[in-house]
Amino acid sequence: MEAEEELAPGVTARFGAVVVERAAPELIACCLDARAGFVWFDRRSRMCLATPCPRAVARRLAVVPVDFGFRPVRGVAQVPILEPDGSLFFSGYHARTRTFVATDPLELPERPTRADAGAALEAILAPFAGYGLEDPERRACTACAVLTAASRPSVPTTPVILVDATTIGAGKSKYARAIATIASGSGFVILAEGHSPDEMEKRLYAVLMRVPAAFILDNLQRSLASSTLESLITEGTTNIRIFGTLDTVDVEACSTVIVTANNSILRTDMLRRVLPVRLVVLNEQPERRRFDFDPVDVAHKRRREILAAAFTVLR
Repeated sequence: MEAEEELAPGVTARFGAVVVERAAPELIACCLDARAGFVWFDRRSRMCLATPCPRAVARRLAVVPVDFGFRPVRGVAQVPILEPDGSLFFSGYHARTRTFVATDPLELPERPTRADAGAALEAILAPFAGYGLEDPERRACTACAVLTAASRPSVPTTPVILVDATTIGAGKSKYARAIATIASGSGFVILAEGHSPDEMEKRLYAVLMRVPAAFILDNLQRSLASSTLESLITEGTTNIRIFGTLDTVDVEACSTVIVTANNSILRTDMLRRVLPVRLVVLNEQPERRRFDFDPVDVAHKRRREILAAAFTVLR
């Protein structure tokens, strides 16, 4: 059973998901207390006595962190960053994308041949072998979805990956989780729609404030219409109000966004902001089908190979 943690109502993170927490003054004070000693001069005893971090110091660090040499972080990437010259950045802080990268080096061919590209394509598609990839459109869209997940932190914006099925039991959730596994490794965030559009926006806020490597809006029932998502996809940033306050923050995100639905309906503004993957099942009882492999398991076990193949194609 997959271990999960509830980040907020309707928002769960799989075990291993790397998320970013906003540096609240209280958190900053705790970190400073653990790493530094603060004292105050007691006039009565004429001695310097230990004291917790002054809240004024923590608040100032929270408001203007750049003034103290702290670097802005757009997110944590668990795939390499592709540089304009074709090289890959694997570990540490990447200044151009303002991303902290935490991944292992990949072995790629120095001068890929056509045969290398063909083998790479087959590796990219391996987790999705049971999804009717003999259909050229579905095959192309699946390859694009994997390449989008692999390259997401390297570029300012990418479309939402919409996994749209003709009926229940088509395997769209497994498909989406396989894509999210490629993007994030062992952990990603799953978001339930909620009972109203306002509730969905609140849940999106909770997810975007944590900037996971990938998140899935699972089993969408209503029309896909979200100003927050549209802004994020188009501009790479969105404005979010902090819960319980009147304060707002601009949030940049490098998350791979995946939506699953059955016969989805999109708002007009969203139509050009999605990469649609259509799963067509002709079986009258698709939920009774049995497969000898698990797409998520294949994606997890062969992730390094898939990423190497993806960057072979992207370079």
